[in-house]
Amino acid sequence: MNSIELSIKLRIRSVIALLIVTLIVICAGSALAQVPGGQFGTEPDAPNTDGQAEILPKDSLPPKTKYSFKKSFNEYYPHPRTAVYLGLGFPAGGQIYIKDYWKVPLAWAGYGFVGYLAIDNTGFYRRLRDAVLQRLRGEEDEFITIIPQVNQLRARRDQARKQMEQTWIALIFTHVLITAESFVSAHLKSFDVTDDLGIEYKLRPKVYHDMALGNLSPPPVGVQLNITF
Repeated sequence: MNSIELSIKLRIRSVIALLIVTLIVICAGSALAQVPGGQFGTEPDAPNTDGQAEILPKDSLPPKTKYSFKKSFNEYYPHPRTAVYLGLGFPAGGQIYIKDYWKVPLAWAGYGFVGYLAIDNTGFYRRLRDAVLQRLRGEEDEFITIIPQVNQLRARRDQARKQMEQTWIALIFTHVLITAESFVSAHLKSFDVTDDLGIEYKLRPKVYHDMALGNLSPPPVGVQLNITF
């Protein structure tokens, strides 16, 4: 193993770390498990059938509820803040809380892979660091045949330290990203995603009778789209 192979090894590790973080972004960004209902699991309000906006008096507006960790497991389930707390305290704890169990193995796989790279790069950096110290003391080190020059050894050590720092940052970023995904999914679960959202689409043919067009035969024909809210 020469210096070129050592440099290639460091670059491959950097690319793998970047790819795994990108994979976590793609996997964690999908929030598919959504259920109908109002915010925090309450029932949606009855629709206004008279066609006019309903204006509630100030006294009749629902009061703001104070956050309660205990109530977030029943009355206010799922609560985004609880998903964040559990996600920060335990890997994929937010996904477990909102019952997105299919995402838990993906999250743990991301943690394990990026964590393995961070630990492995840390050990490699320490080996190079110790080799530089041994070289300066005039002792023989494990890289003496691979990197004979001490300046080159220092350069490889600095490169390994940069690689180590990048992988640890990637691990922290992965943890924050997975926690943020549970926060977004908890919000999405409180939205009404039923098929009947009060919007109706009608697409039909349209025959235009316009005096400005003159007496055209046959008259112009088009398509008309009506959207009713």
